[in-house]
Amino acid sequence: FRTPVERAPFNKPFKGKRKLGVSEFSFAEIRAIRGSCGGTVNDVVLAVLGAAVGRYLEMHGQKTENRDIRILTPVNVRKDDERGNLGNRVSMLLVEVPVGEYDPAERLRMITERTEKLKRLNVADGMELLTDALNGVPPALQALGGMLPQPANTVAHMVCTNVPGPMIPLYCVGHRMLAHYPLIPIGWEMGVSCGVTSYDQKLYFGLMADEDCAPDVERLKEFLDQAFVELR
Repeated sequence: FRTPVERAPFNKPFKGKRKLGVSEFSFAEIRAIRGSCGGTVNDVVLAVLGAAVGRYLEMHGQKTENRDIRILTPVNVRKDDERGNLGNRVSMLLVEVPVGEYDPAERLRMITERTEKLKRLNVADGMELLTDALNGVPPALQALGGMLPQPANTVAHMVCTNVPGPMIPLYCVGHRMLAHYPLIPIGWEMGVSCGVTSYDQKLYFGLMADEDCAPDVERLKEFLDQAFVELR
C-alpha cells in the first residue's frame, strides 16, 4: 500500500453540501450468493460495490483495466473471551477491490482470497496497535497535530462499513420501522462513503456523498443495483 492510489473522481476536497443514495437487497439472496461462491457477506458487499465503482469510473472517462480501488473496511477484533465486555474493539482493513474484472463470480473470488490473506496476516491487529499508540499521544500534541494542514489522501478511495443489525422488525409506539438506511460520515478527501447494515431480512446500503465531489451519486446507486443483479 506504499504506492499512491490513482484518484477516483470523488477523491477531492469537500465543499460541505451532502447528497444521498440508498439501495436495499434481499439478505436471503446475499446468503445464497455466499453459499454458492464462497466468502463472507462482507466479501459479497465489496464485490457489488467494486463493480458499481468500476462503472462509475468508466462513466467519468477513467480506465479500469487491471485497476483496484482501496476500500477501508472496519472489522471486529474482539476475542472470544471478550464477548460481553463493554466498549468496541474495532480495527480497519484496507482491501484492494478489483474494478476491471467483469466476471462477477471471479471478482468475488479475488476479493475473498485477498481478505482471507489479510486476516491470516493479522493486519487488523496491527492496525489496532497503531491506533492505540496514536491515542496514547498527549492531548496537547494531538491538538497541535489537528491544527496542521491535512495531507493529501494517497492511501484509500473510500470507506465501506458493514454492521449487523436486527433481522426481525422493530416497532416504536406501535409503528413498524420499514427501512434502516445507514449514514456514514465522509472525510479525508474520500467524497463518497458506503454504509451497509442488515435489518428485517434485507441488506441496506447508504451512499453519503459531498455534492461537489459526486453530484451524480444517484448513478452510483443505479450501478449498485445492476451489479447485485449480475452477481445474483
